[in-house]
Amino acid sequence: MVKDPWWLHAYWEVDPSRERQTRSQAPPEEIGGMQSILRVYNVTHRRFPDEPPNGSFDISLSGLANHWYIQADNPGHEFIVDIGLLTTSGRFLLLARSNRVTTPRVGPAEWMDETLKAHLAGALSSASVRARATHH
Repeated sequence: MVKDPWWLHAYWEVDPSRERQTRSQAPPEEIGGMQSILRVYNVTHRRFPDEPPNGSFDISLSGLANHWYIQADNPGHEFIVDIGLLTTSGRFLLLARSNRVTTPRVGPAEWMDETLKAHLAGALSSASVRARATHH
């Protein structure tokens, strides 16, 4: 979910059997050092996963976290977040993928500028007509 132009909020529920199945894909020597991570992809103007993301970063999760606030710092950009397991060799094992979200740009939307101008013009002219009618 998008919180505002700079922050995302991810929350998840991973079925324990899905996690066990995913862990079983790693060699036994890598299971002990696995860590849960969120991998955040900037997919603005990309057909992800067919095209590579513009960039990504990982967030290590702690404890039994089931949600996380993510500082995106990119108003007007598109993001997808994966939750998965990172093996000691650096292999990422996907547990779940989010939907694509877009952070809003900062300031009023371009379409809103014209709509707001028209609305204000109508409101001002109505107020002007009412003011003239009450003064006569």
